[in-house]
Amino acid sequence: MGNVILVQNVISRIAHGLIGLDLFTQKKEGNDYLRDFLTLSPMELQEAFTVSPGTKLVPNSGRNSLEEWTMFINKIQGAQEVIKSIENADEHEIKRVAGDLQEAVGFFYSYTR
Repeated sequence: MGNVILVQNVISRIAHGLIGLDLFTQKKEGNDYLRDFLTLSPMELQEAFTVSPGTKLVPNSGRNSLEEWTMFINKIQGAQEVIKSIENADEHEIKRVAGDLQEAVGFFYSYTR
């Protein structure tokens, strides 16, 4: 059951990234949601994708190739790089990162590709 909690935590922090981006576009200042998203580590992402046999509560676990997981992790890390210096990011870059994070949440729950 520990893996389920980890996955929920990872999904929550990705969602916090989305919320933080929305707040940033409104107020043009950093916020706790963005800082929380930045605490997401590559190790946590990798562990969240570890298959837990018989655990139905882990969405999308084990259905994707190693290349897809690697691309997913790289997108999250790329989003973190932009958010680290978000004050210097332009509107197009912020929208791209928001799109990547929306895809990331969908990735956990998608059944068809």
